Amino acid sequence: MAGDVRGANLGLYLCPEVIIAVFTRSVRGAVRIASVGTTPMPRGGMDVSMVRDPARVGQAIKALLRSMRSRVTSASVALPPASSGMRSYRLPDAPDREKRLLVRGELENSGALPLGAGAFGHLWIRTPSEEDRSEADVFAFYSDDLGIENVRESLRLAGLRLECIEPYSVAAMRAYLLSRERPEPVAMVCASDAHTDLCIHDGKQVRYFRRIIGGWDDLRYERSYEGGAPSGGAAAPVYPLGASPAADADDTASSEPLPPDTASTRGFLAAEIARSFAYYSRDYRAADVPRSLVVLSAERIAQNIMETIAPAIPIPVSIDDASSKLELPENTAGEGGLLGFLAAAGTALGDIAEAMPRVDTSRQEAAAITRRQAPNILLMGMAGSTVWMICCVAALIALAILQSNVSSENSRLQAEIKTEWEKHAAPLRNQEVFAEARNAQTKVAVSAPAVLAAIGQAYTPYMSAGKIEIQAESKVVIEGTALTPESLQEFVDNLAATGALGTPAFDMMHQDADGRFSFRILGSCKDLTPEGALKSEGG
Repeated sequence: MAGDVRGANLGLYLCPEVIIAVFTRSVRGAVRIASVGTTPMPRGGMDVSMVRDPARVGQAIKALLRSMRSRVTSASVALPPASSGMRSYRLPDAPDREKRLLVRGELENSGALPLGAGAFGHLWIRTPSEEDRSEADVFAFYSDDLGIENVRESLRLAGLRLECIEPYSVAAMRAYLLSRERPEPVAMVCASDAHTDLCIHDGKQVRYFRRIIGGWDDLRYERSYEGGAPSGGAAAPVYPLGASPAADADDTASSEPLPPDTASTRGFLAAEIARSFAYYSRDYRAADVPRSLVVLSAERIAQNIMETIAPAIPIPVSIDDASSKLELPENTAGEGGLLGFLAAAGTALGDIAEAMPRVDTSRQEAAAITRRQAPNILLMGMAGSTVWMICCVAALIALAILQSNVSSENSRLQAEIKTEWEKHAAPLRNQEVFAEARNAQTKVAVSAPAVLAAIGQAYTPYMSAGKIEIQAESKVVIEGTALTPESLQEFVDNLAATGALGTPAFDMMHQDADGRFSFRILGSCKDLTPEGALKSEGG
């Protein structure tokens, strides 16, 4: 059902099969349904009691609201019956600031909630007392932190802020109360698969609330054991929410019937409801007696519950279809039917309904809120770490690029050096060969002209050189005759002064028979280059 959702309150009902969105608004005190939408729950997104995959559920809610052209920023949520537990206590009346502490203490003492953890909401109902003391009946609904956080995360991913989370039965009962034309005392029964919630309302406020163990699942097995439909009525068998007739037939055929000595579940449920009325009549003697008991459930299930409890209580039992009064879609079987829409509408109307106060089970303690905020603080720290890591990665990439450039430059330089080396390799090799040949030539070459020139320069009168021999290793031998020893000595001195023969010396000298002197002078020309220049002069 499409409609204008501007200024409307959004209520969501989440169950394993379907997501229901109902937009409500109050016009001159009358409740109006602005728009209704449904979408299948993603596979694995939710089990019977808790959202398991917030990301997928959040995307499904976002897509549903987009199809409804909604721009709301917050939502109230109703969850299936199994998502929350319920305890009732009678406590001394207390100021508002102390009520929540007292209720938490009782829940922790009874083991319903762990110390300092969990979330809960409660109804605080003052009871009439003939004594001087003032007491109150407290009806507390509680759930664990994980379920609350998953719902909160789902809505955050859908772009919504969580207003509250309410029990299935409380939201459905509120929607029914607002659908009536005039307020009057009434009792309401909202059954689920495992338990049944009973509420007695005096027309102005809630007076009594109780959770009775036993629901339509137990009635289904009881009917399977008895065999056949109850007298009076409906031919259709009882199915739990979300079950199909074929699946139920297979389940019934395979289930073992209850043993004969087992107490009747229907009888137990009827007896507990009757006893609750007796307690109410005893404690609220001045209050009006409920005019009727209304069964809030899918039609075929409500019919069997009505037939079960009608003989045990003194007031009429009826099935009131609130869908037409609230202009909701027609009743369908299962949680996607009437009660799913009623629960979504009821939780959206929590702020304008004084008849049924809001019971917010998403309220957590300061420690849980701190734990929820801790990831934000961690994210802030992680943001700095992430920036630092990004900078480090950028620096590593830059260094890698520079290193790659250095390697490329080194390769380029090596290639150029190799090219230049190959270009000059032949001339260098020729130079080396020439140098080696030069050295070899220097070792074996002798400069004969220079030696002869030195001898000629040192020549003196009265002597003659008969033999001049230049031997290997630059050894020079000079043989001849002279008239006087003085002329020989002068020759040797002159020869040494030229520097060509190093240090010349007499190897032999003797006087012949004719009076002449024969001599042999030894020297070395190793200090001369092949060209005849002295090596010390750089020649």
